[in-house]
Amino acid sequence: MWLLLRILSLTKNKNIMFRILLFVFAFLFFNFKTTAQEYKYSVKIYNTKGQAYPGVKVWFDNKTTGEQIVKNTNNKGEAVFMLNSEGVWALNLIGMHDTQIIRLKLGVQGEGSQVITYDLETILAEQEFRRKRTLTTFTIEDQSSLKIESNIPKYMAVITVILKGDKGELYKDIPVSLVSVTDKKIYESKTDKSSKVKFLVPNNQKYAVDVEEAINYSFTMDLGNYTNSTIELGFKPTNIVEHIINDTINQEITPEIEATSTRSFITIRIAGGSNGFFAGESVYLSQVNSTIVYKGITDENGDVSFLLPNGNRYMINFEFQHNVDVIDLNESHGRRTIRRQIIYTPIPELEHPEQFIPTPQELFLVNLNSLKSNETYDEGIQLKWGNENVTPNAKEAVLQLNISVKDDGTQNTKRSNIAFVIDKSGSMCGENMIDALKQSLIEYVKRLPQQDKISIITFESEAFLESEMGYVAGNEMLIPIISDITAGGGTDIYKGLVLGYYELEKKYDNNRNNMLILFSDGYGIHPIDSVVEMSRSYNQKGIQIAVVGVGEDYNQSLLSELTAENGNLFNHVGTGEEISTVFTEQLMGLLTPVGSDAKIEIFYNDIITLNTIYGATVSSNLKNVATIKIGNIYDGFTQVLMVKFNLNNISENIENKPVKIRFSYLDRNNQLVEIVSDAFLKWNNSQNSYQLVINDEMKNKYAIVLMNKAIYEMAVLFENENVAEAKQELVKCKEQIDDLSPDMGDINVIRLYDKLNLYINAINNYIKNQK
Repeated sequence: MWLLLRILSLTKNKNIMFRILLFVFAFLFFNFKTTAQEYKYSVKIYNTKGQAYPGVKVWFDNKTTGEQIVKNTNNKGEAVFMLNSEGVWALNLIGMHDTQIIRLKLGVQGEGSQVITYDLETILAEQEFRRKRTLTTFTIEDQSSLKIESNIPKYMAVITVILKGDKGELYKDIPVSLVSVTDKKIYESKTDKSSKVKFLVPNNQKYAVDVEEAINYSFTMDLGNYTNSTIELGFKPTNIVEHIINDTINQEITPEIEATSTRSFITIRIAGGSNGFFAGESVYLSQVNSTIVYKGITDENGDVSFLLPNGNRYMINFEFQHNVDVIDLNESHGRRTIRRQIIYTPIPELEHPEQFIPTPQELFLVNLNSLKSNETYDEGIQLKWGNENVTPNAKEAVLQLNISVKDDGTQNTKRSNIAFVIDKSGSMCGENMIDALKQSLIEYVKRLPQQDKISIITFESEAFLESEMGYVAGNEMLIPIISDITAGGGTDIYKGLVLGYYELEKKYDNNRNNMLILFSDGYGIHPIDSVVEMSRSYNQKGIQIAVVGVGEDYNQSLLSELTAENGNLFNHVGTGEEISTVFTEQLMGLLTPVGSDAKIEIFYNDIITLNTIYGATVSSNLKNVATIKIGNIYDGFTQVLMVKFNLNNISENIENKPVKIRFSYLDRNNQLVEIVSDAFLKWNNSQNSYQLVINDEMKNKYAIVLMNKAIYEMAVLFENENVAEAKQELVKCKEQIDDLSPDMGDINVIRLYDKLNLYINAINNYIKNQK
């Protein structure tokens, strides 16, 4: 500035001086406006006693851009935010979402404030109630004919619920229920002509009040020893015409329809397409944990509206795109009107099934380690031939190899730094997965040593740091933070991983286990190669990764690549109910490695030669020894392989030519541990036909590995435009499976067999379209 003024004082040309001055003032004014384009918002939090509430996590989400600003209240209970970008900003606390909505446009300045009375104890109690409710099976007790006696037992209470309209209207025959997770009972009744309903229930409990179809409409206090309690609730009834065919509901949405006490009015604009929106498009809202589906059709502006019961979540589906996003009304109360915009991108393989031919990188294949078995295995190596009795016409043999390792009891004092990276995209709402994941994670955290450090990262289209890396001990907010995770939005696994690795890198400790644990279906907007390359760069720094593949069709290609070199993939194929098993049986052992540099060596000979190994990648195959590198192993480690051998010029001498398996690793004391086992075939000199696999359990596994291989080969051939060969690969495999006759009641066999037929039909359609 001094230099500019000096130049001006030496400038004789007044026009030039004026222009320079104009430039300077314009420059200063522009920068002032730029820096001043901020909206200041102050939030003050008080507890129920009117005292300042310090240390409360408060955050603003920009629903337009995905940006998030997080603060903790200071000793005065205050958090101050500077919102400096346009969009729709929503204020949140744990258990209190969207408490304030601010719509900012570029250049808007100003300030605002809000005072909130925050009853965290009640919020957490109600969250816990909701969580338990989703996991409880109830019995129904009808109290519509209840008669209250004058003398009721001391352990019982009479609860009166009164529904009142805005103008004092009274409502008769409105269904009302009291729900107890303690007794696992739902008490049902209806209001009388005075808009009242009475219940006789055990006291010393807390109850949820359901009204009409809205669950958790309100909550009672903990009744203690009270024998009488009255709850008065504001109420506006639902009045809408619905046409129900089986489980599908079509609603007549008229201009008079609006939100009610038990339902939210939702309008969704379906964006995309050549006109910027989709008119006349069918939209399906599937109620999570239910078979109910609400169906609507967009109008000429691409809008569709629904009147949806509160207390539920609804997955948004289109004709050719499923599990797009979720509408979460789980904690909605009162009359809410919500407007959303969803981008619809029809998936070609659904719109045109003949195009549904995956690339090798997109395949979903079943991992042998994920298969549940009726067999139990002891520690060490277990070997089983598909048919140990070989005849002179046998050309092949199949060996099942199972290796199990348990903790040797040596105490492991090495503590852990763990970053939990959780996919909370809309698709995670299906099959009760997000709820099951939260429940299992809460129990897992409770069992962690207090000296461990953890951080929690969630992601959808953006990634969010829910809790910074810190000790388990004394972190009272961990459980509420986990409980408060809700599903919705798109999926960007790359951003979630980057934030998780960044947290671990900041607090990296060579004396600790530094571990990222990812929960995801593995889909996202970034190419697989870029995600894997980024992840491996951190793995090379000593940060390990473990992955739980969530959902029936998780992206095994990506998740397997992420864990190929220095990680663990826990295949979770199924619904949310199985997630707890992954935690209790596998992840607890993950943090206590019992060995390192583990490898499997398969020694074969000139009579029994190696053909194919299913279930693992061969690191080297030299001088009749195939080596598979495993890396670190943990308590409960299990590896299942199927190995196919060629039989060459066999005779009774085959009984003296066993296949040898050696499993070795370095234990916690860096001592070499070796386990060796031989697999012998028996000679049968009959001329009967030879059956490769005779055990039913092994038939299922062998069928799966055959179909895995055929589908992969098909994908490679089709990608290289060898269409006829791709089809032949599938047809040949189908004939093998039909001849093998596995148990077609096994869900894993059925799923892959169905895919086999799907791809055959898709290729047939593709060939037909090319003519």
